[in-house]
Amino acid sequence: MLFFLASWFLLAVCGATLGSRLLGLTKSSIFSHFGDRMIVATWLGLLTGASILLGLSIVLPLSPAIGLGLLVILTTVAGSDKSVRIDLRTLLGHLTRVKLAFGFLIVVTALNATRLVEAYDTGLYHYPLTSWLARYGTVRGLALIHFRFGFSSSWFALAAPFDFGPFQGRTAGLLGGFAILLCLLHFAVAIARILQRRAESADWFLAGGYMFVLLVCLSWAFEVSLSPDVPVWILTLLVGWLMLVSSRADVHEAPRSTSGDGALVVLMLALCTIALKPSAAPIVVVAGVFYWFTSSSRWSTRLFSGAIAGMVAVPVVLANLTSSGCPLYPNSAFCLDVPWGVGKPGAQEVAAGIADWGRWRDASAAGVPAGNWVVAWISQPEKLVLVSFCAVCLVGFFSLRGWRRGRSVLYTLGLALLGTAFVFVSAPNPRFGVGYFALYPAILLAAAGPKLEHLLPGRSSVARWFNRPATLAYLVVAIAGLVAAQGARREIKLRQEIARAGAPQMPAESELLTRLLLPPAIASSPGDLVVVKNRKLSRVGRFELATDRWNGIEYRSPQDRDQCWGAALPCVPAPLEGDVGLRSPAHGFQFGFAHLAKAGNISRR
Repeated sequence: MLFFLASWFLLAVCGATLGSRLLGLTKSSIFSHFGDRMIVATWLGLLTGASILLGLSIVLPLSPAIGLGLLVILTTVAGSDKSVRIDLRTLLGHLTRVKLAFGFLIVVTALNATRLVEAYDTGLYHYPLTSWLARYGTVRGLALIHFRFGFSSSWFALAAPFDFGPFQGRTAGLLGGFAILLCLLHFAVAIARILQRRAESADWFLAGGYMFVLLVCLSWAFEVSLSPDVPVWILTLLVGWLMLVSSRADVHEAPRSTSGDGALVVLMLALCTIALKPSAAPIVVVAGVFYWFTSSSRWSTRLFSGAIAGMVAVPVVLANLTSSGCPLYPNSAFCLDVPWGVGKPGAQEVAAGIADWGRWRDASAAGVPAGNWVVAWISQPEKLVLVSFCAVCLVGFFSLRGWRRGRSVLYTLGLALLGTAFVFVSAPNPRFGVGYFALYPAILLAAAGPKLEHLLPGRSSVARWFNRPATLAYLVVAIAGLVAAQGARREIKLRQEIARAGAPQMPAESELLTRLLLPPAIASSPGDLVVVKNRKLSRVGRFELATDRWNGIEYRSPQDRDQCWGAALPCVPAPLEGDVGLRSPAHGFQFGFAHLAKAGNISRR
């Protein structure tokens, strides 16, 4: 836990400092509350730094000296600005008033994040990819040894510098826990304003959206994972919320010289999401349209500012090119015919496999008429409930004439509909669309919330209690208690499953007193306890590895499962096949992999 607390402090300072400087450059005054501004600044700074780290990984491994050194340099440069230092002092003053409550929530969230990692994909490729970045950087042709290793993400790059020495294998819950902490803090601030009867529609929007995201995330144990889905879910809500607050009347009535460009902030945050995961593409499209049609700047300034903001997405394109030969991998567009690339047919096969998995879950769609998957998909109870829930929220929104609250609401609705359509067309896995689905209860509450205020206490003693300065502190403590209860319930349930399965005992590192210092390391050696879980599977057992050799590559692969967890590199989920080999055996893994039949004279390439 202390390792997470120290790491989170560094991430928070870096994010808030760099993000505050970026917001200062936009000269935007869209935030009516300082807490909202600093939450957005922290996300913006973190993801900008993560994108820079991903770009750096193409030429250097993300060791702690390089990765953490870069974050410190960025923070120092940004902190040299006087307005940034004023923001940080103001933030410190706000936190001082509720320091005990916020400290309690941070400690509880950090301790909760030190549980055993259960998220399936974290053991499958999230942590292995992070390990590659930490030790070798973005390796050319890495997608050739397993297609998932071509999924570049700035989220993994942000975690990589922390995975070293005694902390190696212990970073799997680092970023998921921090993302949920920021989510919980912003949720508490929004709820406090609602209880104090000073909420705007945007606060109700946050309450509805965050509640959905938190319920999904905590029920799937994604707060203890390296999944980039978690920040994408949260940022989808934040982009929708920013579109609402940037279109407030008081912002547009301010003098142009002082109001800045709030729409640019929306675009900047949206562009940061595409470096996390391709499923964020609709966010960039809607934010781009919103920026172009609502920005108060001249069209030439819009073009220039948009191009500069777009630089944050360049590293993920370059990383994809390096690892797979396809700039938009797994999309096959613009794939290059290079020795280290998967090629256009290979990318198409990967994309089709992801789509089929989302549609049919456990069966190939070969020979099945197009569109037949819809009936099978929606007949699953949990998916039927999800679709019905979103439909009810949409009907409620239109019944309340929610579109009358401004043009920005229509942009947010457009994001929900476009994002849902994108997920259904590309890969209808509910996990990819949680952020878009969360927009439906969010816009419903944004429309209904102001009409529900009369249900809150008015002039009674209860109302006076809600308006006390300590209300936020009590609310934060209550939320921390719920998080602690959820984590304890999950821990007890896991121990019961392990006992019933006759699996190895929980490692000593998983005991509470030990977790106060360090989280338990994920499985890395034969015989270690592994938890294999997703929404359809729950299994515990021992970690088993086999060592093999293929075309001069000595590698490891797991037995009776496909998760490598923290096994020594290279470890691949399935045995190697085909003509893949080292690009240069003399240089080892850092020089990358290639198709031997296409490689020719590597030294000339």
